[in-house]
Amino acid sequence: MSERERYRAPPPPEPPPHRVRASDLYPRLRTHYDEPGLQPGFTPICGEFVQWVGRMTDGGTVAMSNYRLHMQPKRCKGPGPSVPIRLIDGVEIRDIQHLIVLCKHGRQLKVTFDNGDQCVEWWRRLSTALAPIGSVQETFAAAYAAWAKEQPPASVHRALLRASHAPHRHWFGPEGTTTLPTCFLLFCYMLLFH
Repeated sequence: MSERERYRAPPPPEPPPHRVRASDLYPRLRTHYDEPGLQPGFTPICGEFVQWVGRMTDGGTVAMSNYRLHMQPKRCKGPGPSVPIRLIDGVEIRDIQHLIVLCKHGRQLKVTFDNGDQCVEWWRRLSTALAPIGSVQETFAAAYAAWAKEQPPASVHRALLRASHAPHRHWFGPEGTTTLPTCFLLFCYMLLFH
């Protein structure tokens, strides 16, 4: 093989990976706590990782994951409000220590912090999370699907994956034969149970 042919030849192909795990594609991130002893206030679903946990003025907690922003007020007995990150339209700071979360469906959430520095820090965290997505792999759905494949076969997450691979009839088919798309079913499941 001449010198010229060697430079024109394509590089040899890489060997195929034996099995790529979800933990390799979407590794768990370390949770950062503003204070020791804080709890996020919710149980993460498959592929969701809590990134930040902080304290609000009323003694409750605010937590942000790769999927949602969750607030757990101290006075609230049940679960507090939880909003998917991609449902947030914008974040504003009012009166130095109030963080206003504006949602795409018209809802507003107010988080009050002890000082302005905490408020600015949470504004920065949320603004960074709201940056436009560059590829489909950066969506939560991709992390969810990868981690769901590693769940036990009887889990709800695996059942949703199996349903997404089942053949669907056309959305506007005759009545009685229409099936809802899996994305809609997944969205309903997440709203109802988390």
